[in-house]
Amino acid sequence: MSPRAPRRDFDPIRLVEAAYELHVDRATWLRGLIDALAPVLDDDCGIGAFEWSFDEQGALHAGEPVMVGCSAEVAAALGRAIAVMPPEEARAFFLSSRALLSLSDGVG
Repeated sequence: MSPRAPRRDFDPIRLVEAAYELHVDRATWLRGLIDALAPVLDDDCGIGAFEWSFDEQGALHAGEPVMVGCSAEVAAALGRAIAVMPPEEARAFFLSSRALLSLSDGVG
């Protein structure tokens, strides 16, 4: 089976419920999405998620990553990398036509 192939334990209803769980803090909400998507995305390297936006000047604003299955060092490194990403690279990465992508897919 391909690492990206959905496994039998993926529950799309659980994903929708996690997405609409709006009465929890940001980290808990992202963790719920990660947990629901793990059967599809986790290939034993861990999964990370974070909120992001661009301001009117085009600067990227990203929240702290919520990581599952990764070390604290990996989460911190991802946060630092995003913080120093040049705006043109941030736009290419975050405004990709794909809603979900791996870090290696995003940076080429």
